[in-house]
Amino acid sequence: MKYCYLVGWKEHNVWYYGVRYARGCDPSDLMVSYFTSSKYVHECIRNWGLPDVIQVRKTFHKKHPALVWEQKVLRRMKVLNESKWLNKNISGAINFDKEIREKMSLKKLGRAWVYNDDGKIMIDKELEEQYLANGYKRGHGQDQTGIRNPMYGKTHSNSTRKSISAARMGVNTNTPEGIAAKKLRFDNDNPMHDPIHKEKWRKSRESWKKKVTNGIDIFNSMKEAAEASGCSSSTIHYRIKNGRSPWKYCAV
Repeated sequence: MKYCYLVGWKEHNVWYYGVRYARGCDPSDLMVSYFTSSKYVHECIRNWGLPDVIQVRKTFHKKHPALVWEQKVLRRMKVLNESKWLNKNISGAINFDKEIREKMSLKKLGRAWVYNDDGKIMIDKELEEQYLANGYKRGHGQDQTGIRNPMYGKTHSNSTRKSISAARMGVNTNTPEGIAAKKLRFDNDNPMHDPIHKEKWRKSRESWKKKVTNGIDIFNSMKEAAEASGCSSSTIHYRIKNGRSPWKYCAV
């Protein structure tokens, strides 16, 4: 059930109006397992605790009507003109110029992304444990930090560095021209256009469904092994391929 909601702190006269439309969501999620995707709301929760006003204002059966209603309400309330509202935009497209990219980079500091079957969201790291306790999982990239990263303690060879440098030469993805040039290059040089490489990749992906073992336990797939080991499937795949760890495919 999709829904629009209002949360706020009466004492501070601070409010936020939002919409929830993830697959399988329900109004009962609000401020129980779903704490909005707004970093401003997360900051207020960190400073003042959960809001004392938590209201589901309208429910919907489909995503589009819910989004349209949210935009209509935000415009009527003129949320962008009053400081009491935590809402900082009313939907719409953003031109990702250099200045905006820098702001986006700063915005991610002190934040992490988590996911469940409904999708992924970016949250304040202070709220990470609450989300994990409510069925969310930590983002894959964060499971490959430190010693879990296949490149931990290693460096690229000089030849590899030269290859990477040559591939990136003249391509600045911070500009529209650079993005277009990179897209054109990958469209022309995409290895998946090669039938031989495509078939090789298909067989490789099939191997991820095979049973694997760490020498003690047996798992039905790399995904199952990764979840039990607290790392990513690609890390398990790497350990099997390098041949220097106890991880291997089970004999058929």
